[in-house]
Parts: sequence; C-alpha cells; structure tokens
Amino acid sequence: MTSQRPLLLLLGILATTAALCAANPKSYLDGHPQTKNDPQLYPVQIVAVDGAMQANNPIRVTPGPHWLEVVGPKGRATGAPKSQTFVLKIEPCTYYYLGAHKESALLDKWKLVVDEEDTIKECDPAEEVRNAKAAQPQGMPKTVAPVAPAPTH
Repeated sequence: MTSQRPLLLLLGILATTAALCAANPKSYLDGHPQTKNDPQLYPVQIVAVDGAMQANNPIRVTPGPHWLEVVGPKGRATGAPKSQTFVLKIEPCTYYYLGAHKESALLDKWKLVVDEEDTIKECDPAEEVRNAKAAQPQGMPKTVAPVAPAPTH
C-alpha cells in the first residue's frame, strides 16, 4: 500500500500541472517590434490589459477583444511619453509584436501597429477559444476597432 502512495502522488501532481498548463493562455503581446530597419517604428510599453496593470513583456492573453493601455515613444514637442488606449482582437495561438508608428520623430502623435504576427505551433486554437469563453470578462466591446498593420516601405 505504501509503495503506491508515491505513484499516486506523482500522478496527481502531473495531472494538476497538465490542467494548469492547459488553462494558461497561449497568445502573447510583445511591445518590441521585429522590424529593425524602419526609423518610424518604435517599441511600446503595454502597461495594462483590460484594466489590469502589467509589468512583464511578453504578456499572455486569452483570445478575444482586449483593452490595451500602451505608452508610446517620447515626443520631441512635450518630451514625455504619451499613453493611449486601444482595443485589439487577439486570435488564438498567436504571438503579436506591437509597435508605435510615427510619421516624424519630431511629433508626439503615434498609432499602434501590429508589426508581426507569429503562429504558436504547440497550441490548439479550438482549445484556446474554449478556455477563453470560460474566462471571458464582462463589459468587452461588441465591435472591435482594428489596430493598423505596420506600414510597408
């Protein structure tokens, strides 16, 4: 009987770990754009998702629409970084590289762009959608304002 206890304990730990891993979202937001040779594309800091403050980069998110509070690059006119709020629809199993696009380094005005999207191969989109529906917060917008793709030069 005592020789089965460690085995049962190990199986319980493995089952719990698998369940926790399955519940973790597998879509990500990253504030570092991948395009390095565009002088009009800047990194951003994602400070909040759905009102919850964020300190890490990249940030794990569930599929569906999310409110993002993003701080863009410093402007030369004011010298201070400017915070803006966006709604972005997250697809399951996707890694998003976000950036700020500025027409001029002298201007404070910028817009959030999706610089690149990568598909996460070790991820089941149908499972991600099921998990997201189970954890869907109330009060999200019914329509989603799209974030512009990064301009091509």
